[in-house]
Amino acid sequence: MTALLSAYSLVAQNQKKAVDAADLHSKWNKLSMEYGRLWERWYMDEAVNDLDGLEERSVEISRSSASFPNDEKAMKKWEIHVLQEHGHEIAT
Repeated sequence: MTALLSAYSLVAQNQKKAVDAADLHSKWNKLSMEYGRLWERWYMDEAVNDLDGLEERSVEISRSSASFPNDEKAMKKWEIHVLQEHGHEIAT
């Protein structure tokens, strides 16, 4: 019974992390699109206020991701992958 409860707990915990990660991904994507729209109208009077609002939302989203561990090795791996996908040469 204990093993069954442990297995369930592990699966439930992973499910919650997956849902949280998907939610964060969605929030970052939305923020990215809003920055893109702001870039298209940077010259307008309200652009500074819009930028301030986006920066505030960025801080809130970052705060909500604090429960995820920072695996520096994995982060470096994916940073290199993204840069290579965008045509950047990586010095080894």
